[in-house]
Amino acid sequence: MKTIVCLVSRQAMANVIPVLEFKPDKVILLITEEEKSVAKNLKELFVKHKIQVEIFREKLDAYDIEKVKNICMDVIRENDNELILNLTGGTKTMAVAAYEIFRSVDKQIVYHNPASHKIIFLNPISKNDIDVESKINVEDYLLAHGYKIISEQTKSGRAEKYNTLFKKFDKNRFSHFVDFYNIVKQEIPLGSPRASKEYNKFQFSKNYDKIIIWDKVNNTKIDFELSGFNYGDCLESILYLILKDKIKPDDIRYSVKVKKENIESEIDVLLTKDCCLHLYSCKDTKKMNKQYLYEIEVLRNVTGGTFGRAYMVVTKGNDYIKSFGKQIHIDTVNIKELF
Repeated sequence: MKTIVCLVSRQAMANVIPVLEFKPDKVILLITEEEKSVAKNLKELFVKHKIQVEIFREKLDAYDIEKVKNICMDVIRENDNELILNLTGGTKTMAVAAYEIFRSVDKQIVYHNPASHKIIFLNPISKNDIDVESKINVEDYLLAHGYKIISEQTKSGRAEKYNTLFKKFDKNRFSHFVDFYNIVKQEIPLGSPRASKEYNKFQFSKNYDKIIIWDKVNNTKIDFELSGFNYGDCLESILYLILKDKIKPDDIRYSVKVKKENIESEIDVLLTKDCCLHLYSCKDTKKMNKQYLYEIEVLRNVTGGTFGRAYMVVTKGNDYIKSFGKQIHIDTVNIKELF
């Protein structure tokens, strides 16, 4: 039986990545009192992947080296099988103590290097590093952090409808479309019974409950029922299609509502790539303020940490918001730059 021993810390992915890569029969989680909730989330994820999980009965003290050593010895004595220590999680004190004990009995010790996305062997050191081949989907990534997806629009087909236009766009034509989008959004309220606007050889027409967008250069059209269209969904759908095509993510979802305990949040686009989570929030620069940036930063910190990044996507330049976003580690990008 192959068993991986993990030192649990708030960086859940530090334990998720090696476990999913090695696919053990069993995982033993060594936890402190403070990280009980993280262990609970990890257990739920690993059980979902049909891996047996044991949260070890005795809790660690994150800064008591001798206690950590004693607990590690207990784990070794009680598990006479193929033991692997994952040293990626935990505090430095926990890692040093665990390394010393597992190496003293010549057990395999591994570490995930997030910079290279490789598994490094710390014992035996003669083994070559290996590339991480495992993928993680958005749902599992969130589950590892205690979040559940309660709804999403990914399979609705809403975004794919825009492919009728997009399949004939080059970068220049896409830029024209974004400028057209900004003009239409500014000048045509959806409450008007009838309205029409032409710009950059695109035409937007609204006739009561019918909406048509026509690209006169490529002679392609898409139509919507009013009940199924709003400007925010339009931008979100466009972003989803661009990211899906350009980044080739391992998994991508849009218009996702997530819940943790009694708190719900909504994210415009989420994707996973090489076991990292990327969150995208589409915002109108006319209405945008610091609060939007704080909201996405809080969510990024909770679900991402070292393994997550957040982006604010806009259709018009805003140097102030871009500068402020950098201070809290959020990239603000114009959607034109992503095409």
